[in-house]
Amino acid sequence: MDLDSPQVPIDPFKAVKVNTVRRAYSLKEKKAVVNRVDHLCATDSSMNITKAMKSLRLPNYYYARWKKDIIKADHILSTRVVRSVGSPDSASSSESFIPTDTTRKLHHGRVGFLSTHSKTLGDKITELRARGLQVSVDTVIREANKISPTFKNKSSPAKRFVARRFCISIGLSHRAPTHVAQKHPAQTEALAKAFIELVRERVRHMPPDAVANMDQTPIPFAYNSRRTLARRGSSSIHLLAPGEKERATFNATITLAGGKLKPLVVFKGKPGGRIEKRDFPTFSDDGFWEVQKNAWCDERVMLVWVYKVLAPWKKGLKEKY
Repeated sequence: MDLDSPQVPIDPFKAVKVNTVRRAYSLKEKKAVVNRVDHLCATDSSMNITKAMKSLRLPNYYYARWKKDIIKADHILSTRVVRSVGSPDSASSSESFIPTDTTRKLHHGRVGFLSTHSKTLGDKITELRARGLQVSVDTVIREANKISPTFKNKSSPAKRFVARRFCISIGLSHRAPTHVAQKHPAQTEALAKAFIELVRERVRHMPPDAVANMDQTPIPFAYNSRRTLARRGSSSIHLLAPGEKERATFNATITLAGGKLKPLVVFKGKPGGRIEKRDFPTFSDDGFWEVQKNAWCDERVMLVWVYKVLAPWKKGLKEKY
C-alpha cells in the first residue's frame, strides 16, 4: 500500500468508534489516516481536521499525536541509528532502533533486567556465533547465570522470560541455518577463491553449454519434522524415524548454460538383485538408476555415470560444434 498516496484505503478504521476500548495502532495505520485527513482537507474547503477525523470514526486529537509520531519516526529513519548486537541498552533514547510499518510505540518500554549486562552478554553471543556455534535462549540463560547472581536465583520461567526479552531488545531472533558445515566458511574461503579462479581460467574460452558440473547429494526416504498431529491431551507422542542409511544418492549434472543432464540415482542393493530386476523396469526414463551395497558412488557407479550421462552429452557437443 502506497502510504504517500492520498487515495489510501481506510477499511481498517471503519469498525473503530469514538469512546470504544483503546487499541494500539501501527505506524502504517497512522500514516494512512493522516494522509487521508490531509487529502480530505485539501480537496474540500468545508472540511477541517475535526470533521475529517469524525468521518473516519476516530477521535480528533489522534491527528496531532500521530502527526508527531510520523515526524519522529521519519527523523529516526533519516539518521539511520541502528543498535548493534552487544551495545548497551538505551531506554531513554527513542533513536536506538529502526521503526517499521508494524511499529506501535516509538520507545523501548521499561529497562530490561539484563540491560546492565547487555554488553557482556552481547559480546559473548557474538563470539559464539563468530565460531559458528549454535546459540539459543538456553545459552543466554547459562551465560547470564555466570555474571548475575540475582538472575541465577530467579525461577526457570522467569529466567526464560527475561532472556527472551533481552534477545529481542538487542535484535536477536531464532533463525534457521542456511549453511551447515564442519568448518567455518572463513577457514576455507582462500581455498575456495583459488579454486574458482582456476576454473574460470580453464573455461574462459569455452561455450557455456560445453561446461558441466556434477555433484552428489544424499536423499533420505523420509523427511521427519519434530512435530506431528495427535489427539489433544495425549500424554505420550511416539514417532518412528527411518534409519540413517535408508537413503539414496542423487547425482545431478548441470551445464554452465543452465542445461540439465539426466540424473543418476543410486539405491542400496546388489547388482542383478531384486531392486534392479523388479523395481527399475517400473521407473521412468527421466533418469538412470543404479544399485550399490551402501548406495555410494564407487568406481563402478562412476563409470556408469561416464558411459550413460557424460559420453552421450559429449557426443552431442561434437555434432554441434
